[in-house]
Amino acid sequence: MDYYKVDAEPKYIQVVSEAYVVITKLGYAPVVDVIERRTSTTKALFISASSLSVQLEALREENGGKFNGLEFWIRKASYEKTARYVIEQD
Repeated sequence: MDYYKVDAEPKYIQVVSEAYVVITKLGYAPVVDVIERRTSTTKALFISASSLSVQLEALREENGGKFNGLEFWIRKASYEKTARYVIEQD
């Protein structure tokens, strides 16, 4: 599976799985599968970054404890590699 790259341009995505782990060169990392609405492609989104996981956890709790089915706009606050993630809902 390909991995989803988030940049400063907002993209609308839908989560289509529950969290699972993949092996990376640094060890295991949590991901969820997402579909980008514009391209209809499915990719895995890493969800371990603190700025992303805190926002996702609030949405997951509102969604009955499930990641699957969440829909939101996602972007980074700037083009810097270490920029914070920003999630917005319609």
